[in-house]
Order: sequence, then structure tokens, then C-alpha cells
Amino acid sequence: MEVAVLGPIELRADGRSVPVGGARQRALLAVLAARRGQVAPAEVLVEALWGDDPPATATHTLHTHASRLRRTQGLALRAVDGGYVLDLDPDRLDSARFDALVAQAAGEPAPVAARLLTEALALWRGPAFGRAAELVAVRGEAVRLEAARSAAREHLASALGAQGRLEDALSVLEELVGDEPYRETAWTLLTRALTAAGRPAEAVAAVARATRSLDELGLRPSAALRQAQHDALRAGDDRRPAPSAPPSLPAPASTFIGREADLTAVDALVTQAPLVTVLGPGGVGKTRLALEVARGRSARHRAGVRLVELATLSEAAAVAPATVAALGLSGDGGSSSALLRRAGTLDLLVVLDNCEHVIEAVVTVVEDLLAAGGPLRVLVTSRERLEVAGERVHAVAPLPVDGDDPPARRLFVDRARAAGAWTTEPDEAALDRVVRELDGLPLAIEMAAARVATVGLADLGDQLEAGAAALSHPARAVADRHRSLGAVIAWSRALLPPQERAVLEDWPVFAGPVRPVDAVAVLDADAEVPGHLVRRSLLALDVRDGRTRYRMLQTVRSAVLEAAPVRPALRARHAEWFLRVATEADAALRTSAEPEACRLLSVQVADLRAAHAWARGADPALAARLSGALHVHALGTMNDEILGWGARLGPVLADDDPDGAPAQVAVASRLVLGGELRAAEARARRALEVTTHDATRLTALEMVADVALYDGRLDDAAAIGTRMAEIARARRDAHYHLAGLSYPLLRAAYSGRLDEARELLAVAREELARYPDLGPTVRGNLEYAAGEIEVESRPAVALAHLDRAVALAEASGCLFLGGIARVSASSVLARHGDPGAAVAAFEEVVRWWLVRADRTHLVTTLRNLVDLLVRLRADDAAAELWGAVATGGSVSFGAERERLDRARDELEARLGADRFAERADVGGTLAPEPAARRALAAMGTGTATA
Repeated sequence: MEVAVLGPIELRADGRSVPVGGARQRALLAVLAARRGQVAPAEVLVEALWGDDPPATATHTLHTHASRLRRTQGLALRAVDGGYVLDLDPDRLDSARFDALVAQAAGEPAPVAARLLTEALALWRGPAFGRAAELVAVRGEAVRLEAARSAAREHLASALGAQGRLEDALSVLEELVGDEPYRETAWTLLTRALTAAGRPAEAVAAVARATRSLDELGLRPSAALRQAQHDALRAGDDRRPAPSAPPSLPAPASTFIGREADLTAVDALVTQAPLVTVLGPGGVGKTRLALEVARGRSARHRAGVRLVELATLSEAAAVAPATVAALGLSGDGGSSSALLRRAGTLDLLVVLDNCEHVIEAVVTVVEDLLAAGGPLRVLVTSRERLEVAGERVHAVAPLPVDGDDPPARRLFVDRARAAGAWTTEPDEAALDRVVRELDGLPLAIEMAAARVATVGLADLGDQLEAGAAALSHPARAVADRHRSLGAVIAWSRALLPPQERAVLEDWPVFAGPVRPVDAVAVLDADAEVPGHLVRRSLLALDVRDGRTRYRMLQTVRSAVLEAAPVRPALRARHAEWFLRVATEADAALRTSAEPEACRLLSVQVADLRAAHAWARGADPALAARLSGALHVHALGTMNDEILGWGARLGPVLADDDPDGAPAQVAVASRLVLGGELRAAEARARRALEVTTHDATRLTALEMVADVALYDGRLDDAAAIGTRMAEIARARRDAHYHLAGLSYPLLRAAYSGRLDEARELLAVAREELARYPDLGPTVRGNLEYAAGEIEVESRPAVALAHLDRAVALAEASGCLFLGGIARVSASSVLARHGDPGAAVAAFEEVVRWWLVRADRTHLVTTLRNLVDLLVRLRADDAAAELWGAVATGGSVSFGAERERLDRARDELEARLGADRFAERADVGGTLAPEPAARRALAAMGTGTATA
């Protein structure tokens, strides 16, 4: 008996597949095969078969399943103390044969290596272990095998290229980047192979494709990929550079002094271990050291580096969503853990900064990131260890204050000169006295150095010496360096005028960078006070897009809060102000000021998060209003974290509380994105039953109408839309006015009544013309509706409208509109345009939904992709995709349903009914996400025909 795991798990005898009875039998076989020759503990097997809620008879039933495998399938399964061992010869397990062939190829010349690798890759039938890869006990082996498969494909391409078989190598690489669009080594090999094949323009285009894929994760191209691009540009006439992602680390604001040995040590630890914690007290320079390590390593990680700033988070539950957001991903409800595990397969350095106040949540995030055992590295800064297996720790001490030209002195001189303190050389003895009083603590040195522009060194030393008891002899059993920071903050605060002191003490109410107007409104401060605190190094200047913002360093915040916590009345004032900010921005989203409003909400998300978190406990009704004000922004930008804030109101507010309606709508929105349409409609209808506010009523009606539209209940959707339009018209809400008008319009278009649809579009344009200042998203939605009307009858006209919709979506920051417009444009290209352009369009939009975890729109996209696969004559892949999406998820109707039926008829004619049914059955076992990845791979190998 042979076991096959390079695809859906199966047993084989004499080359024929042998059925494995039941899901639990397959799960048991998968875990045993993943641990071939090793003990699989009984508790691991029980979890694999029953999850977290096993029956009381689980152990007995496990023995029954194991006995059945041994008896009916003839497997060499041994019971041992505490579990089972599967004794299986390597030649009877396809993954072991694959590993052996790959290992053998490593030392062979190119022709032999290519033959061995081709034989090894031919063993694969799909993703390793199929659906069983979702089991915790199997996941690690499945990830290892997938990584080995990708490496083997790269090795095969290199071996083929070395023989001059460039077209064969290109075929392998195109398929690989289709499967793994974020694998930079594959993109680099593809670029070099295209250049070697005399196709430098295509090589440059490949870099552009790679950069777009990486940009979806917020990653930058590696040095190797940039060099391949440079070589391609030199080889051809196309001199246009590929786009690059924005930098992921803040630019250093000052020179890096005194930490050269720490820099070398931490860099070496990151090379050796997947998890490194930089440990030390507040103000010692942990963050700056970690960022310098990250900058130095950015070119050594193919996926670059990402910074996750946790200092502004006030609750543990926000850590995982905030990390997902910092990595450039977005997840459906409850999917943060899965997305983090997926990110763990990247060659990426993640810096988790300021972790001590949410340490347990950080531990969970780190374990998810490292679960895959991939090349990802995590660098943590914290005041305490994570206590995670494999953690390596580097303790950061204060800077040395003794010796010739000690680092503490050099840092003080550098910062004092930057503040314009001296034109001549300062007295070294006075300098050393100051830095000794400051205990060599970098933050204390920087703040004290800022004072020497107005205070002489001798006076500064006297002032510090007057507090020497507090610095050197703490009254509490805490580290001296921590007491040093508190003393310096207290000293700085004592020197402030009363209004500046009051602002400093209240500033910790802010969680992130804020505008001067925010400080004036919340703290009742004069506009110039924050600038004074910046000059005293008690606040930092944060300039983005030419706009001034202020923020407090976390170490300063800690010391201020130690003296006095934030007053509850100030928390309430902060929440009320940011509710006003969100409400005003929400109104601006309907106008030409939409792009700026969208950027404002994105920059101020830390304070919006903090306001919502406080209000959930102290004023749930305010939190609900804040969720309502942020709803349009969260849906448009597909920001699952913000929707998740509203979802957390569920346990706080009663099910029949009108204030809880926005929470129901938030949950409904997340369920729609996750493809759970029935549950989404139930939540939205519950919101409609209890809400007393038209604003919430509009958001709930939109969810109900969307579900009706996805279900093909076009009359219901149109009726709900008409009601929406009436409410929105009375409220002068352009966004929901157009949304309501669009449902009757789409009903007519999808029912083939195009003249009626065009008339309704004209009415919509006329009604919206009454608004003096429409935003780009509203105008883009009009263009999208116009394009949807014409997709079947006038494809060129439809594409023009849809292209304008995409352009307006990009101008506004509305990711959702950009996605649905791209779906329709790709569908038109699939049937009427150049096949190559259609392939590129679908590659972009399928990955768009994959990265954003929107299963509902992914399924719609894949249904339209079937047409293109048929046109490319990739018949097996088309039949498989048809099986995956033709009947699952939302309902297919109208022209889309007719196209799916025609595709089925054509595929049955070309493949034969039996072959079509076989491939469709395989597709029916696939979830939308793996089905999408397999379809992308097929597009890379299909033969385009007109």
C-alpha cells in the first residue's frame, strides 16, 4: 500500500486509488503520514479528529479508527506508549520520493538535474495534503513540502536555462510566479531568463508585475530583483523603471551614536534565530537600535522589512489586527491568525516595537508568524521577555559614561549642537558630570541636551545634582535607570510654565500623532504650546504630506503617566472630539475633499482606535456612533480592523438596544466579505428592527440589498434600493442616494432590459446633479454602473466607463470600487479583448481579492474567469474552476449564469462528459482561495487563441 500526500491525501494499491472511509480516517492518515516513522501522540491525533471539543469516547474511538486503517488498508501502523507510529518505507510515500529526487538533483549536472527534478515535480497533484493541510498537526509538514516544491521549480528552471532551454525555463517560472506572486527569487529568475532569451522589454514588464504583487503586501523589491531589472534595462531600449513600494521604516531623524557593538550583536542574533528580543528599560534606545538593525538588513530579506508600532495600542485584542494591517494585509472576520501564519512563509523581517504593555497578545502574534517555520524573522523591543521557545535576548544597557570620549558624551555633544547650543568646544569635565548624573540613559541625555541652548553646562549639572538622591538612591525597588528617566521627566516638567506643564501632563490621552487643532480642542491649549514642547524634546514633530502633527515618545508618555494617569473626563473629551473628527470626515467623503478625508482617517487611526476602545467600556452609545461615522470609510478601504471595533460592541450592548445597531451592521459587513451571506442578512435585518437612526438604517439596508443582489433576488434588491434612495434624498446623502438608485438600475441591466437601465442611469445622473460637489467615489460608482449596463452589448463603451471608475477609485482611496470595476473590466476582456491583456487583468484582480480576503467578490471574479480559461483552451483547469464556483457561495444568475452554462456545454463537448465531470468534481472539493491559485497557474500555461 502506498500513501500519496502531494495533493489530496489518498491510498494507492497497484497504481489504483483506494478509498479512505470518512473525514476522520483521512485526518488520521494525514497526521500519521506527516510524522512517518515518528510517534504521533494520542492527544495530537484526538485534536486532529475532533478539534477542541472531543467526545468522552475519543480515545476509544481513535483506537477503532487506527485498527480499521491497519486492518482494511494493510498499513504498518504500530501502537506505542502514548500514540501511534506509521512504519512506511520511503519508496511508498510520494513526499519521501520527492525529497530523495530533489536531494539527488542537487549534486548533478544540469541535464541530469533537470530530469530528476521533472520526475520529482510530476509526483504533485495539487497542494500538499489537500484540505488536511488545515490541521495543526499537518500544517508544518505541508508548508515545508510546498516550500521544497517551489525551490525545486526554481532549480529546474535554472537547470533548463543552463542547457539553453530558455523557453522551457520560462514556462516553469511563469507558472511559479502565478502560484506564488510574492516569491521574489522566482521573479528574479524570470526576469533574468527573459533577458537571456533576448526579451528585455518583457523582463522589465515582469519586474513591474512583481512590484505590483509585492506592493499588495506593502513590500519593496529586493536588491537582487532591482539588479535584474537594471540588467534588463541595459539590454534593451525600454528605460522606464518599475514602480517601487514606499519605504516601510521611518527615516532616521538624527545620527546613530554609541551602539555599534549592540548593532553587530543584534544583527548576528537575527541571522541565527527567528525571534530576537531587544530588552531594556524605557528610554534606553531599544527602538532606535532595532530600526538601525532593520535598515541594515532590508536588502538581505527578499520581502523586505516591516515595522509594527504597538505603543499606541491600549488593548491586547488590537495587536493581531494592527499587525495584519502593518503587514499590508486585510482579513475577514476572525482571520488575523491565519493571515499571520501565511505571512510567516515570506522572507521578511518584522519589527514589533514597544510590546511590554500587551505582552501576552504579542506572544500569540509571534507564535502565529513563526508557526510555518519559514524564513521570516521577528525582532521585538520590550521591557520584558516574551518567554517563547527559541527566543534569543539582547539586553541593552545605558551608554558608557567613562573612558576616552565615551559614547554618552558623544551623544550629548551631537544633540546639543543639533539644538544650536555651542560654537566652541564645551568643557569635557562639565560634560562628563552631566552625563554621569543622567546615568548614560539616551533619552535623558537627549532631553537634557536640548536644554543647553538656554542653560549653561555648569547650571545644568547643578540642577541635576540637586536631584541626585532621586537619581542614585531610589525609594522603590525598581531599576536605577528607570528612576533616572522619571527624574529627568519630572525635572523637565518642573521647568515648564503652568500651561505647558498642564499640556504635557494631559498629552498621554493621545495615542498617536495629532494635528495642532486636535491638541487645542482636547487639551484646551494655546496653539503654540505643542511647538514649545517639541523644542524641549518632550514632544516629537511628525510631518506627513506637508501637514504638521505632534506625538509623544512612548518613554516620555510612560514617565508622565507614572506621575498621574489620564483623567476620565479628559478621556471622554478625547472620544467626543474624535467622534466629531470622524463625523466631519464622513461628510467630506461625499465631496471632492474625499481623498484628504480618507488620508486623515488613516493617519489618525491610533486615536480613533483609542477613542473607540475607551467608549466601549465607558460610553457604548458613543462608541456605536463612532462606528457608524467610520462605516463608509471602513467599507471603502476594506479595513477589517475598523469594522471589527464595531463588532466588539455586541457583548456590550443588548441585542434589542437601538445603540447596538451599528455593531450588528459591522458584523454583517464582515460576514458579507467572508461569503457568509445568510448570517450577514440576519444581522443587518436585526439592525433594521432596532435602530432609530436613518444613518444606521441606510447602512443596514445596503447590506440587505447587497445580499439580495448576490442571491439573484433582483426585485428585492431594487425595492430595498428604492427605499434607500428615498431616505438618502431626504438626508442629502449623495453616497447612499446613488447606492439606492443603483439597485433598480442593476436589476434592469442584469435582466437584459438595457434601454430601461440606460433611462435609470440618466435619472441617477440628473438627481445627483443637484449636489454641488460630488466626491470621486460617487462619480466612480456612476461610471461603474454605466459600464455594467454595456458589458454585454457594447464592450468597448463598457471598458471606457470601467477604466474611468478605476481611475476615480484610485484618486479617492476606495479599494472596494477599484476591485469591482476591475472584475467587470476583466470579464469584458476575457470575452472580447486581447487574451494576453485579459490574463494580466485577471491576475491583478484575483490577487486583489485574495490579499483582502473578500471571498464573496473572489467567487464572482472566478466565475467570470471560467470564460477566459475556455478561450485559452485550458480545458481541464476551466472544468475544475467551474466545479469550484458554479454552484457554491452566492447565486449566479442572468448573463453570468448563461455564460457558465455555455462554458459547461463547450467543455463537455471538448473533454467528454466523463472527463468534465471528473475535473468538476475535483474543483468542487476546493475552497475559493486554492481554486483561485490553481486558476492563476493554469493561465500561465494556457494557449491563447482568439
